Amino acid sequence: PAFTYASATYCETDSDPTPTITGTSGGTFSATPSGLSINASTGAIDLGASTMGTYAVKYVTSSSICADSTTFNVTLTATNTVYVNGAYDISTATFVQDFSVSSQETTPQGIVFNNDGTKMFVIGQTGDDVNEYNLSTAFDVSTASYVHNFSVAAQEIHPKDISFNNDGTKMFVIGHQGDDVNEYSLSTAFDVSTASYVQNFAVGSQETYPDGLSFNNDGTKMYVIGTSGDDVNEYNLSTAFDVSSASFAGNSERFSVVSQDNAPREITFNNDGTKMFIIGGVGHDINEYNLTTAFDVSTAGYVQNLSVSSQDIGPSGIAFNNDGTKMFVIGYGSDNVYEYSLDNPADQTICINDAITNITFNTTGATGIGSATNLPTGVTAAWSSNVLT
Repeated sequence: PAFTYASATYCETDSDPTPTITGTSGGTFSATPSGLSINASTGAIDLGASTMGTYAVKYVTSSSICADSTTFNVTLTATNTVYVNGAYDISTATFVQDFSVSSQETTPQGIVFNNDGTKMFVIGQTGDDVNEYNLSTAFDVSTASYVHNFSVAAQEIHPKDISFNNDGTKMFVIGHQGDDVNEYSLSTAFDVSTASYVQNFAVGSQETYPDGLSFNNDGTKMYVIGTSGDDVNEYNLSTAFDVSSASFAGNSERFSVVSQDNAPREITFNNDGTKMFIIGGVGHDINEYNLTTAFDVSTAGYVQNLSVSSQDIGPSGIAFNNDGTKMFVIGYGSDNVYEYSLDNPADQTICINDAITNITFNTTGATGIGSATNLPTGVTAAWSSNVLT
């Protein structure tokens, strides 16, 4: 079965969403962590009764003989929440800091995080393994510490990228040696030491040097990019996050990136699939695309790029935090993970909200205060007697 909500993000005051189910009906919905008010039968979410946060919603079919499940991530945002514009806009990127993985891997290729950013995973082709790190502060690489690794050499000796399903109970590795996607089961979510090999899916008919791997939100689409075709190949999965059910979507759903880079290394999307990002091995940059239809690469159009050559001349992997205000690039030039901030504090927007009371700031000896600009509709600012209101 598969299911999806109309959006991956909801404000507290939005209409309560109900998912669309594809395939087997009559299953049961649940969510982790606790705090989401969800109807177990319909999957309807009571936004007003829920605690704001990010949840993995799971749907399990009712069959006792051959039960199946799939997962979709949903983020609930409180009213009166101010958003900083610039999320998923690489033109606003500013380098912040880096973290070396050279003690574990000297040819890092791919990077991914768990749902809350407290775990980071790096795959590389020197050790042919997945290295797991704990982050004491979510999505802050300066707080990362190495935990353990998991070898994939029995399946792939040139691993290039890594991905997980939504709840971390499945892991996927793609590589040059087998030209395939290898699927693993994890008995403990996001703990690679509990991984065991399940099956694989060959992509060699479309790409003989696959480098990057990604999925849509509900696991019913998979994307592979590589350096032989210089394009994004889209696959449909009849069973979510089950590579044995994958089928190539056809040449009409293939998207070439050769006009931007003829050695693409990695692919990822923003939360709702309306933006796609490609690492360029020749340009040492990140290329950003807009998709007019979410997660449909045939509708992609190039927007802009960002050079990361000042940090690394061998960028190979990219990831974002949950709201797109942080970007992470890994490279084999210096064997580092690079953290960037994506925002524009001068421009802010506000989630659909209740009335906001006045906010005041006391200043001392301030001079040269002019008229406020770029304020949202209905918001004013004034300064008088060292008080900004």
